Amino acid sequence: MGILVMAKGVGRQNDLETIIKLHWDISPDMVLVFSGEDILFCSAAGAAILEAESVEEVLSRKFIRLVDPEYRANYTNISSGYSQPLLDDGFKEEIFVTLKFHRIWLETRKIIIQFNGKPACLVYGRKIQKWKEVEESHQMQSEEIKAMLLDKLTKTEKRILNLYGQGKNRVAISRELDIEEGTVDRHTTNIKRKLKKKKGKDLLNFAMDLQKTE
Repeated sequence: MGILVMAKGVGRQNDLETIIKLHWDISPDMVLVFSGEDILFCSAAGAAILEAESVEEVLSRKFIRLVDPEYRANYTNISSGYSQPLLDDGFKEEIFVTLKFHRIWLETRKIIIQFNGKPACLVYGRKIQKWKEVEESHQMQSEEIKAMLLDKLTKTEKRILNLYGQGKNRVAISRELDIEEGTVDRHTTNIKRKLKKKKGKDLLNFAMDLQKTE
């Protein structure tokens, strides 16, 4: 493939999308080209994701200003390397990164291209979801799954799990519940099976985490 040469701000998005599809076979939600901190190209959809009034507004910004302050340490990962010699076909090795552009997460890839006669980064990605929504959804699903699994336990199994969470071992549990140690072991085996915990260490961690949330 030949080297891509574009003028700043010219809407040659078809060329960029062709390159993107060759490397990832998707239609991206955001397309950016930058050199250093200068943004050389932004797709209209990318400008909308950034909540900019226009593409021109995005081109007037510095790239690092698009990245959430908490994640600017990742900026070096995505901006480094384009000053190095290019491969003969105009592309360098691709790098997977995840950056938080504005308030929206994007799974992104970086390709090094020739842009207006000099090396530049082509960044493109697909919108995952607003992070707050992802976080809340994940937490809700985790709590629902945990509650569903706990409902499978008998009253005695719940008591034993609670005692494990308090840091007590099988001997102490057998004395407190006035049952044989072998009975504690059988209950523990059932608890691990119902909670889908293969190892005793995993069960102990689960029990201790449960104590923290109660």
